[in-house]
Amino acid sequence: MSPYNYRIFYRVDLINMSVPKQKTPKSKTRRRRSHLKLKPIAVRFDEEGTAHLSHHAAATTGKYRGKQVTTTAQVRANRTLRNKKSS
Repeated sequence: MSPYNYRIFYRVDLINMSVPKQKTPKSKTRRRRSHLKLKPIAVRFDEEGTAHLSHHAAATTGKYRGKQVTTTAQVRANRTLRNKKSS
């Protein structure tokens, strides 16, 4: 350890924070943030025409990719539980 680094631990005035030399232009800031925008939600429509999230079973029919995954009774039960939790 060099003597200079050793002094940093004891002398607080030697520790300086970095400060930008110039103000960042608006165009550079906006260019950097361009990918932070919200993306639309991917909604799929099944054979019956009901909308559901992609890679999820349809809430009304309980089908996923044309196959019956859950029964409609289970779908209704889950929906009522969800409504009770949110209220």
